[in-house]
Amino acid sequence: MNSLLPYRAALSRVGVVSHISGQNLQLCCPFCTERGETADVRYRLGITAHGLGHCFNCGWSSRKAWKVLWSKFQLEPIAGMEAETEPDKVVALPEDFQPLWKPLRSQLDRQAYQYLQARDIAPQQIRKHRIGVSWTGKLAYRIILPVYWNGKLVSIVARSLADREPRYLSMGKKHLFAMPKQSERVHLFEGVFKALRAAKVLDSPCVAVLGPTITEIELEQLAEADCKEATLWPDPDKPGRQGAIRSARLLQQIGIHVLIAQTSTPADDATPEEISRSFANRRTATWAETVALRVKV
Repeated sequence: MNSLLPYRAALSRVGVVSHISGQNLQLCCPFCTERGETADVRYRLGITAHGLGHCFNCGWSSRKAWKVLWSKFQLEPIAGMEAETEPDKVVALPEDFQPLWKPLRSQLDRQAYQYLQARDIAPQQIRKHRIGVSWTGKLAYRIILPVYWNGKLVSIVARSLADREPRYLSMGKKHLFAMPKQSERVHLFEGVFKALRAAKVLDSPCVAVLGPTITEIELEQLAEADCKEATLWPDPDKPGRQGAIRSARLLQQIGIHVLIAQTSTPADDATPEEISRSFANRRTATWAETVALRVKV
């Protein structure tokens, strides 16, 4: 049973016309006339199951759209609607975490620093993003890439120094790496190292999604930062391009204008200059173009 059916039924009882489209409820926006626009009769307000809403007619948006609508129409809460989410697990740096922007204590630390240098990560980037290394425990022999949001450590990405499998380990819920508190435009990459290299040459914050498809939490971060435009840089493989298509749709649904780099996006070991040349060939990803891209995958 579609989890949006109870929401649709409740809204229909107060005269709000809607239909279910995939994972979204599309409805005739009840806020348009309040905001000085003509009444919506084209189902321009989309709301995800998690409550992210955006109207493409009047521009109304909210990360708690269900709560706002239920208050507006004084509806009875739906069972489970106010259920508390599972508390986040505490994320902490490894006990032996060694910052790689401070004086290095051992030959192993120096090897970790050289590993980052070989990947064209600048010293100031190591300091800015508080990158370090761990030699013991679950994350042993891995570069530690902390992910902060609003000054709080929310997750950790750990990259193996010896190319042992799995190459990447993570702790905590996935958030955007290097996402500023406020930015109208961002570049979105799958991996941290590519985002860091691109940051040397591109004109807006370069952020790592930490996977091929953006998550609900990451969409909330972009909304909180008032992001208006995102350029997707898919990895040059089938999962990367398919993930970019899904991400483009999710971003468009919350009112973010999407650009997509050429499908010849540089490989993981591309230099900043190669990334810059590829950036010069970016193109606007209208929905028709992303559908066309799907055919080529």
